[in-house]
Amino acid sequence: MAKRTSNAGSEEHLKPEKPNPDGDLGGVEAAGSTEDLDRLRDILFGQQARSNAQRFAALENHITAVRRDLEQRMGANADVAATQLTDARAALEERLDELTTSLDQLAVNVRQLRADTAQNDERLRQELLGLIAALDERKAARQALGELLIEMGQRLQNG
Repeated sequence: MAKRTSNAGSEEHLKPEKPNPDGDLGGVEAAGSTEDLDRLRDILFGQQARSNAQRFAALENHITAVRRDLEQRMGANADVAATQLTDARAALEERLDELTTSLDQLAVNVRQLRADTAQNDERLRQELLGLIAALDERKAARQALGELLIEMGQRLQNG
């Protein structure tokens, strides 16, 4: 590194500095070397850094736009899904009410069928008992008729 002095006309500022054994440059200030280093970086990498910064900014803008678009789509999809869910729930509740009503009606029909069946069973039982009684009477009448015929036959034989 060349040593800088306030004397711009002298050539002493072009002489190389001898570093101290401690590793520091002796007369060079830390703030000056930082500024020089920043300028050197800007000269060497400035265009590339600005280009990268512009590309990163463009990418960030694109990412932000995509994020907004996705959020809008997700919001719209969430609204549609919520509406569909509400509609489906309402349809299911309506169907459940219909099934409940049908089941209640079926239970009423089953009770009515049981009552009708019990009534028919009782009527048939009474009719059967009546037929049995009628058969018993016929049987008894036959028996009586048979006894009468036997008695008549004996009288005819006896004379």
